[in-house]
Amino acid sequence: MDPKPQTLGGVIEKLKEHEPDIVDILVSFVVKEIEGVDVTDSEYDKDKLNKLTIPQGTIEIKDNAFEDCIRLSEVHFPISLKTIGEKAFVGCTGLDEIYFPSKSVLRDLGYATFSDCVSLTKVDIPLHVSAIGPWAFAGCTNLVEINLPHDSALQIIREEAFVGCVSLTEIRIPRLLYSIDYRAFMGCTGLTDVHFTDDSELDFIGGQAFYQCTNLTEIHFPPSLTEIKNFAFHGCTRLTELHFPRDIDLYTIEESAFKKCPVLNDVFCTEQIWGKFQSRFAGATFHNIE
Repeated sequence: MDPKPQTLGGVIEKLKEHEPDIVDILVSFVVKEIEGVDVTDSEYDKDKLNKLTIPQGTIEIKDNAFEDCIRLSEVHFPISLKTIGEKAFVGCTGLDEIYFPSKSVLRDLGYATFSDCVSLTKVDIPLHVSAIGPWAFAGCTNLVEINLPHDSALQIIREEAFVGCVSLTEIRIPRLLYSIDYRAFMGCTGLTDVHFTDDSELDFIGGQAFYQCTNLTEIHFPPSLTEIKNFAFHGCTRLTELHFPRDIDLYTIEESAFKKCPVLNDVFCTEQIWGKFQSRFAGATFHNIE
């Protein structure tokens, strides 16, 4: 047996000797490091890569590894995978299915991991992912469904993670998430429902986080929320109701957080919240919940 590491391109060439028309490619990359296997951005034929199964034992997919593989339609990830690098699958315009095993140990989705994967319709985020990186799913215009388990380890959705996901209709925020960053869901014009759990730990909604989410109609904020930044809900033209729970300890709603919300008519909150932030609600009616 050849003890030398093999490149991804070399493995594919060997497979082609026996299966010249192969399109379902098992990617294998052998390294000497004891911590695991590493899939790199070595040479391969982008035009023929259609279905991809990353082997068990792989711990990392490198930056740009499968960028612009426009014929790639399906990827199966192993339990062992911990990190998917920056732009690993960016521009894979034919990618419509990604599969993570139920016991996946994936911890992080990097910058623009699946950005502009315009055929992707559904993603099940693994339980142990703690951060969704900037632009991770930006421009995934046919993405309808993001599934996040209630007991997810997710703590932060970084800036512009889902910007321009115009087909996304609903997002359920898991309990441990504390920050929705700048422009995280900007321009998600199909978004109708944002759900927070009763025991949510959400603390921060960043500037333009839901900018021009024109189909949002009402928001029920969790008690943990302390800060809503400028333009967070700017241009939400169908937003009619805001609900702030009795025990919320909100200390900042910046001046333009709800600008250009022309049908914002009803705000349900305590007298304390109303007295402090009335000017942010553009003439809406106060409903005392005390």
